[in-house]
Amino acid sequence: MDRRNHWIKLYVEINDDPKIGLLPVNARWRFISALALAGELDDGGFIPPVNDELAYRLHTEVETLQAEMRMLAGRGLAELRMHPDGEERWFLSHFAERQAPSTPTQRAQKSRWTPPDKKAADTTWRMELYKPLPKSSGVYMISFVGTNKAYIGSSKDIQRRIQAHLTEMVNIPGHVMSGPYRAVGPRGIDIQILDEVPESELYDRETYWIGRYQGQIELLNTESVGKRHYRRNANATNSLTETEAETETETEYRKRGEGSGAIAPAPTPTPRPASIDTFQPIPEEMRAAKSKRGDVEPVAGMVSAAPPIIGVLARLSGYWPGDDIAPALVARFGDVLDEVALTRAVELWRLSGNKPTNWLGIADWYDELRRDPEWTPQARFKRGSNGASASPAKTVSNPAPGSQPVTW
Repeated sequence: MDRRNHWIKLYVEINDDPKIGLLPVNARWRFISALALAGELDDGGFIPPVNDELAYRLHTEVETLQAEMRMLAGRGLAELRMHPDGEERWFLSHFAERQAPSTPTQRAQKSRWTPPDKKAADTTWRMELYKPLPKSSGVYMISFVGTNKAYIGSSKDIQRRIQAHLTEMVNIPGHVMSGPYRAVGPRGIDIQILDEVPESELYDRETYWIGRYQGQIELLNTESVGKRHYRRNANATNSLTETEAETETETEYRKRGEGSGAIAPAPTPTPRPASIDTFQPIPEEMRAAKSKRGDVEPVAGMVSAAPPIIGVLARLSGYWPGDDIAPALVARFGDVLDEVALTRAVELWRLSGNKPTNWLGIADWYDELRRDPEWTPQARFKRGSNGASASPAKTVSNPAPGSQPVTW
């Protein structure tokens, strides 16, 4: 069986090794050819016997070849050893160790290796951003200058959390802040402390600040309209307008003497979305697709004369329900519209991959959310063995206002 190899490792450090550099030019080349012979033979570092056949192959004479090998031995690069077949042969020192495959650990370390100067630079700019920050609990905002994008978060240790954010946006390609970071670089990151509050207040204050900046800048929060923020915003706006709720929340909060004492200035407001009964235009691509299918496109007169539920459904779904089914939709959704619950119902419906014009399906989920603002589609599968809904959890404590009860 032919065990010969067709390549060897040749290390770049050969240029700086005095044992090789001080050899005559012909002896240096002989060392390279000896490495190739040992690799081809694949016998642990032995080269073939030095005879006329080998000398002919290397285009030299036996005496010259033996003299060059003795020269290599004088530099510690080769030695005569007894071969297992009982014959004395030339053996290249440390050949087997240097040609052995790299271990998985060595390959991983090599792939993660970064030049020392680059490591120092990466660490320096991150430390300049997070080191001055407090280690107390509070709400913060990471902005990316020139992009109108920002992330609002909260932590019981602001400094440590910001440090983690900076590391993640640099090292994790799919991180929510990696794209804006690559667009502006380290010097385009701005960090503001919006509030320093007790840990028990973090949830409410983060929700407040997300609501305050929503629509004014592009928030990168993955849960900006998620269940947690959605429930609190819904409770805060059921009996007040959005502006009144925001003013009341901030006034009451400052009366208690909590918070940072200084509110970060909000960016220049942009025009608010159209009111509930105004239909929102859809992109030209969707308009063309609808026209090809023969879908009816509403005109101003149709929108103004339509019941409120029709306008809201059109705005949330991007599809005009049509006058022919308007009476049925009004009867199904009721006279008093809970826009917050309907917004959440349409959002969950679309995120679940359902058809946005399935009005009855949306109505069913709307009913569930009106009964329980915490309802999710997964709750449909939490049933008992007899098909009935699972019994609600029993509380074992009376929770303080704003906290969650302990259940079992």
